[in-house]
Amino acid sequence: LDVTLNATDDGCQGMLTWSMVSGPGGIVGNTYSFMPVCGDVGAIYTVEVQVSDGLLTDQCTFDIEVINPAPTITCPDNIDLAVLGDLISTTATATDLYMDPLTFTLVSFDHLTDPGRIPHNAPVVLGDGTITWQTESFDDNDEGLWEVTVLVDDGCGGTAECSFTIDVLSFTLCLGPV
Repeated sequence: LDVTLNATDDGCQGMLTWSMVSGPGGIVGNTYSFMPVCGDVGAIYTVEVQVSDGLLTDQCTFDIEVINPAPTITCPDNIDLAVLGDLISTTATATDLYMDPLTFTLVSFDHLTDPGRIPHNAPVVLGDGTITWQTESFDDNDEGLWEVTVLVDDGCGGTAECSFTIDVLSFTLCLGPV
């Protein structure tokens, strides 16, 4: 956070000098700067600064509320055609206003038409948003419409989720008489 401090001197045309009285941050020239960290999220700080022309001084006070907007996440498009035995690989992406480091995790993996169905294995979501799922060739439990929900976390309390679906079909090769 950088704030330009302004003051006028009605009497003299002397140089104005700014200084900190209290609060976090510091002043260089007429710019107040404060770089909050994750532990500051939710805090409200009162800052008091002072300006002087060498003879007279004046002070002002202002408040800073530290907020952390949630990151934004974009899930991959739905995968409408996968076959048992496929290795499915896709990526979720996200951005964070304050460029906090982001990590991705799997929140849920649910069969939409048979909620009790348990797949042979679940998708793996890497910290960078890469999502992979190796379906089993001969395991009908992997067949059907699945919903994948992914969470992104900025490490400072900001999270966001998105969901997409994967439709896995059974493929049977029929050969004529031999």
